[in-house]
Amino acid sequence: MVRAEQIGDGVATNYGRESVTSGDLVKIRGHWRKVVRANVKTVSVETDYSWTEKAPRHEVQDHRGATVEEDD
Repeated sequence: MVRAEQIGDGVATNYGRESVTSGDLVKIRGHWRKVVRANVKTVSVETDYSWTEKAPRHEVQDHRGATVEEDD
């Protein structure tokens, strides 16, 4: 119930496994990154380097499906 209120008030996001999939773009810590893998608790994203980075789902600030162009 508390989580639903936070989402309703815009304090928290609700980007779950069912809405974020491989190839999508997510905004984490102010940067748009391409999703490599989406798990229940974490999202693995591409970096500017040769490795991927894991972030907890609660750090996802925004989400765009794979068909949306990145403009930020």
